[in-house]
Amino acid sequence: MHSFAKRRFGAALTWLLIVPVWVCYKKKAFFRGAILLSAVVAGFVLVAPMNFAIREGDLSFQLAKGSLDGGRTQIPLGPIGWINLKTHAVPINLKVNLVVDRKTLTTGQDLPGRWQSGVKRFSYDAPSAFWVFIGFRIALIAWIGTCLGIIVSNGGRSWWNKRLLRNAAIGFISFSLLAGGLVVISYLTLDRNPKKEYIGVVKDLRKGFAAAMVIGNGWSFDKNYLQNIVDGAAVVAGQLSQPSIDTGTSILCASDFQGNAAGMKLVDGIVKAKGNISAVILAGDIVQTGQALDTYMLRNSLTFDKTKIPVWYIDGNHEDQSSDQALRKALGYKRLDNQTMTVNGVTITGQSDPDGLDSGFEPTPEELANSSAELLRKWNNFATPPDIVVVHEIAQAKGVIEAAKAANQPLTVVYGHDHLVKHSADGSVNLIDCGTSGAWGFEKISANPSTAYTFQILDFSSGPNPMLTGVWTLEFYGLDDGTSIRYFPIN
Repeated sequence: MHSFAKRRFGAALTWLLIVPVWVCYKKKAFFRGAILLSAVVAGFVLVAPMNFAIREGDLSFQLAKGSLDGGRTQIPLGPIGWINLKTHAVPINLKVNLVVDRKTLTTGQDLPGRWQSGVKRFSYDAPSAFWVFIGFRIALIAWIGTCLGIIVSNGGRSWWNKRLLRNAAIGFISFSLLAGGLVVISYLTLDRNPKKEYIGVVKDLRKGFAAAMVIGNGWSFDKNYLQNIVDGAAVVAGQLSQPSIDTGTSILCASDFQGNAAGMKLVDGIVKAKGNISAVILAGDIVQTGQALDTYMLRNSLTFDKTKIPVWYIDGNHEDQSSDQALRKALGYKRLDNQTMTVNGVTITGQSDPDGLDSGFEPTPEELANSSAELLRKWNNFATPPDIVVVHEIAQAKGVIEAAKAANQPLTVVYGHDHLVKHSADGSVNLIDCGTSGAWGFEKISANPSTAYTFQILDFSSGPNPMLTGVWTLEFYGLDDGTSIRYFPIN
């Protein structure tokens, strides 16, 4: 618990314990008023937040009035609103707020804790902090009951009369049972897959870029249940506090739609909701059959102004000559092959799949090796190496990756094809696999509503030499209306 919280806690104890006893000792006539004041102060402390230092950062819990249809666990999202999880039947809300220690934030992994002078400085994990919070609240409620029992006894006229002691004991026991009963009822009515409610601006954002998050299924009332809440809050707090939010350039990357217009509509929603996307990169397999008609199915998907937010692409093995022409002429996309594009100082080039104009074939290892050699030749001819290279298969960038590593040259490689969203680093090179933005098709999504549409957002710094500062991984779980957001800061 932080020093500020300790001082506030100490002041509360002064009012709750020392002042009533002192007044009783000095002026018994004011004893009843002092007990009343003590109960009022206890009430204020009851609804005040209680802060803890945990490994993820600074955690606070707070009780608030709920709805008659049940209580919520509320996670604040700063200026964009709240997420409410309808977790229990008792009409009392639990607010969970976490301020992440940014120096130790490692989203998607076990957060390593905070260090000061070489020593870890946290005393609680999330579950133990929660139970300390609950225990202290039960004690406050019991004290309020004791005070009310004394007041009912007209305390102060005779300090040690039996009526006062009896009513104080009745108040203590009854209010303790009340508090304990609320905890038990909350436990018995706990919803292990709670309904999510979005409050504020985030309600409009969640269908595109859900800056919120969704805590996973499979809840149980154990350490994981409480830790899941805090882990989710850590992701949110980390996103809201990351310096890269003020980045100069954000580029949305996607791949492997294979004709699924729903995935392209999600691109449209992300661009509009996030508000600071500078360009969109499509790493191939935009269509399924390679025919122009297949491309036209996507014509009305992107409604933003492509002259202000350009859409750049390379062909995958599912594209063909007719679909490639339609992507450029009918949809207004720009192919990256044999040229570089620049947005806010970030330079981008790309190379289509070896079979990018011959739909439906898988390139041979020899074709991939030739593609890699051709891309490396282009790379060596650039006066200044590009910041981003886009390919459909990672093997196409093998030569460029080795050259960048050998020169310790920062490089970001964007690719797809394998339908597995991920981010990794290889020396000075960041590898961004876009996964799939609908390639599994509607049949698969209908059979498994949790099938994900995946996207990557690259954040680059401002200035004459932009550097990759962070990667956002977005997953939208098909018909399940769920969203997962992970943020990876780049040092």
